[in-house]
Amino acid sequence: MSLTCRMRTGGYANVSAEVLAYESLIIQYAEKYGIPQFVEVIKAIIMQESGGRLLDVMQSSECAYNLDYPKRHNGITDREFIILPIA
Repeated sequence: MSLTCRMRTGGYANVSAEVLAYESLIIQYAEKYGIPQFVEVIKAIIMQESGGRLLDVMQSSECAYNLDYPKRHNGITDREFIILPIA
C-alpha cells in the first residue's frame, strides 16, 4: 500500500505504511534539530532507501557518523539511532 503525502515544498511523495510508522520519530528529531520543514523529504528518503521495510531504514550503517554499530549492510539495529544521522 502506498500513500501520498504532500511535501511542504509543494511536491508530493508516495510513501508506504511502513514509512509512515516512523513519522512520529522523524517529527521528534526534526523538531529537536530545527528542521521540521524537512519531515516529508526525510520520509521520501526513507521510502527510497528501504521502503520502511528494513530496520536500517536510512541505510546508514556505512555512514561515518555510525560509531556504535558494525559498518555493514543493515548493521544498525536501534530504530532511533537510524534517524539521528539525518538530523
